[in-house]
Amino acid sequence: MKEQPASLIDTPVLHAGTVVVYFDPEPTDESSFGRATAMGPEVIDPRTHGWWAPITRQDGTVDLLPSTLIVGIA
Repeated sequence: MKEQPASLIDTPVLHAGTVVVYFDPEPTDESSFGRATAMGPEVIDPRTHGWWAPITRQDGTVDLLPSTLIVGIA
């Protein structure tokens, strides 16, 4: 049986309250970047090993943000 590759993330990067800066490909305002607050640790897709950040946006909406759009973690 072929062994699955290890996740790109060995330890969680996100914690509840972490600020995430992300590229917004369809911005509703003039900025191409947004800020959100992480709700907890990232979610890792067991099939692709890609990760998603559970976030709360500034308008209060909840979303899963793909790691490819994240440009900074504070």
